[in-house]
Amino acid sequence: MRWEVAKALLKLERYAEAASVLEAIHDESQEGSRQKLLGICYAKSSRIDDAIRCFERAISLDSQDAEARFNLGVLLSEKKNVDQALSWLGEAVNLNPTEPRYSL
Repeated sequence: MRWEVAKALLKLERYAEAASVLEAIHDESQEGSRQKLLGICYAKSSRIDDAIRCFERAISLDSQDAEARFNLGVLLSEKKNVDQALSWLGEAVNLNPTEPRYSL
């Protein structure tokens, strides 16, 4: 139920509220997804450092997660960490070369 509420709030662009709901969810089987959604909420709420930590956690939970790598790369580029950003973006492309959003 909480997942549906969080996703609905995300679609409504109510990012702080969605983050609050996600922060209350404790389901190990969904932790990677939770971290990615929290990362999006935090990024949209200008909590960039928190968002970066979330995407890093998501990657640590799933070494094949191209989306988390892409999002981390985008955030790092916004922080002017160009070398790190390019590395993560390159990994995203290598993991999922057919994803149009990952085209460099």
